[in-house]
Amino acid sequence: MARRSTCVLVLATGLTEQPAASRASRTIVIHPGSRMLRIGRAADPSPLCIPNVISRRSTRPPPPRRWLPGIDSSLDPKLAALRDDYRQRVRFYKLRPTTNGTGLAQEFNAAHPLVEVDAEPAADDVGAKACLVGEAALAVGDEEGWALRWPHRRGRFNTLNYASSAEVLSDTAAIWTHALGQLGVQSRDFGSHSALLVIPDLFDHVYVRESVSILFREMGFKQVAVIQVRAQLRRYR
Repeated sequence: MARRSTCVLVLATGLTEQPAASRASRTIVIHPGSRMLRIGRAADPSPLCIPNVISRRSTRPPPPRRWLPGIDSSLDPKLAALRDDYRQRVRFYKLRPTTNGTGLAQEFNAAHPLVEVDAEPAADDVGAKACLVGEAALAVGDEEGWALRWPHRRGRFNTLNYASSAEVLSDTAAIWTHALGQLGVQSRDFGSHSALLVIPDLFDHVYVRESVSILFREMGFKQVAVIQVRAQLRRYR
């Protein structure tokens, strides 16, 4: 049975009243997902979104790659099926398609050539680090000497790919700390900031307890609030 939308506020002692603008600039909103992490200050117009993944050095061999059955390299049959479905929908809704759409697309692509971007991290940056987070972790992947792990799965901690719960919590704290560093909030400044953790509507008590423990004990925020997704959405309607 779904629990009612509530907001749980956990406060530390010795707090002083601050102006609303100052509180917003010193309040960190954290919304972890299975694949993406959204994090930022409450005063920011939009959050920072990075892949919620970490890659650590490992002496174990990388896991074998698994491919889904029935996947082939030919795209022509799939494109033909998509074109046929598109034409049927256009005729059904009595729309007028662009007569020279293919030619216009080719002219646009010719006028805007592709720019190759090297997504691989620099060798000097990788060699000196024990772990990589976000896009850098995805660039390294499961290469030899690295272990790619996703600490969150379906609104809970991902314990399937970890040997212990301590490893999951350590990876979560490392990802959050790295993301805040991109926002200019260093670990030494966590004590002067508050944290607002967004959790799923159907939450797990262990997940909430351990997440709050990370924010308080591992990272050292002065106060932590927990709010469900549905309550947050209703607030901005």
